[in-house]
Amino acid sequence: MNELNDEYYVVERPSDSSVPLLKADKNSSAKKYWTKEYKFDGQPLIFSNKKKEKNLAQGISEKISSILFTPDEIVINASLYSVLSSFNIEGVEFIPAVYIANTGEWHEDYWYVKIVNDFDCWSRKLSKYNPEARTSSGWHYVYKYVLDIDVIDRVPLKQRMLFNMGGVSMPVICAHSSVIMSIKLNPNVMDDFFIPLAEYEG
Repeated sequence: MNELNDEYYVVERPSDSSVPLLKADKNSSAKKYWTKEYKFDGQPLIFSNKKKEKNLAQGISEKISSILFTPDEIVINASLYSVLSSFNIEGVEFIPAVYIANTGEWHEDYWYVKIVNDFDCWSRKLSKYNPEARTSSGWHYVYKYVLDIDVIDRVPLKQRMLFNMGGVSMPVICAHSSVIMSIKLNPNVMDDFFIPLAEYEG
């Protein structure tokens, strides 16, 4: 294992029914806000909990934290927006967002984190993955990540502090330890959200 692996974390929604799984409303989805082409139009993105009906039926109270998760992305509150935006990370944009809780309450102090760059930096020699790439994309399913030092070293830190791992069939958000340590200073963040890359298993 190389030292670079120890510098990174995977940001991921834990398997906890009380943690919301966000979905955008029809108007927001129609904008294709996740694409590189989308530019903020002055209207915030609207999200709600995909598991709302199931939560209410089972009496599960949702945990509305500083970080909320869509299936592939994250939405952060104003406090974490101040933290992340101060890093001036290249390839990361912030779009105003609203989260409508299971109770119907609107939380208007959120920001959708649009990670523009996919960074393919996992080692094909040292990582554990399915050698058979998906025919539709040519991407691999990775079980255990080891970063490619030669690739990482060629990219300035500002461009790889927060990125989507490229060349993989299952999206993974990676964050540098300096970013995670700053985020953890926020009192409303669960440690379960951050998994050291060296320990992560897909």
